[in-house]
Amino acid sequence: MDDNKCRICGGDLANDYIAGVCFCTHCGSRTPLAEADAHYADYEHIIKQLKSAETADLSGKNDLKLTEQALLMYKNALTACSLSKPMPQVEEIKRLCREKADICALRRKYLAAKEHFENKAYSKAYGELKELKDYEDAAELIAKCSEEIEKERRKRIPYSICVGLILPAILFFFLREKYDIALAPIFAVSLIAAGLDIFVIYRGGAFATFVEILSFILLVPLIIFALLAYVLHLPVKAAAIAAVVLPVVIAAIVAVLVERE
Repeated sequence: MDDNKCRICGGDLANDYIAGVCFCTHCGSRTPLAEADAHYADYEHIIKQLKSAETADLSGKNDLKLTEQALLMYKNALTACSLSKPMPQVEEIKRLCREKADICALRRKYLAAKEHFENKAYSKAYGELKELKDYEDAAELIAKCSEEIEKERRKRIPYSICVGLILPAILFFFLREKYDIALAPIFAVSLIAAGLDIFVIYRGGAFATFVEILSFILLVPLIIFALLAYVLHLPVKAAAIAAVVLPVVIAAIVAVLVERE
């Protein structure tokens, strides 16, 4: 009888590598692979790795760390396939490992995004979930993320206005003192810059973070310059130099005092 046919009914045979059996697709009769396949010993070690990965995978359905471990184990099984003796059975196992690894990788990405959501890192969760919008309840989580992001943005409006005025204020003073331009155009340019600045900070993102950091770095020199030039009436050039030098000197003194302590 043909080795690829069932000895009971003559139906086609298929291998269930995870269960470790050969079964008939017609009558369902099952035979251990170790008995049905003379070459089983050549790929038995890969089967063991695949079973271990499957066990970790099943126990980590809602656990990110276990899912990551399962993914690594599937990849190790794939490596073992590549190093093993070439044969049809190994190619089938390799295909199975790839399918399992792809499913596991997708779930790992989903669980990582869900963890960000649970930790209230809504922007990060939103970005990752957008790539998984058809996966489980990703669409629902995306909608919730959008709601929470908008809530956070509304809370940031006062902050965005305060921080967003710093750089335009510096621009206003610079244009006013450096160029002989009427006050109205300078004010208009600074107002437009303030609007853009506030919008960028309100929307958030990497560029917004850069603008915020730059604004805070320049805030102290701006305050010092305004006090020296417009309250104490020092010459503009001297006030500008002092606004830059004083924070550096103060920071150096503080650093030395901390180091001595």
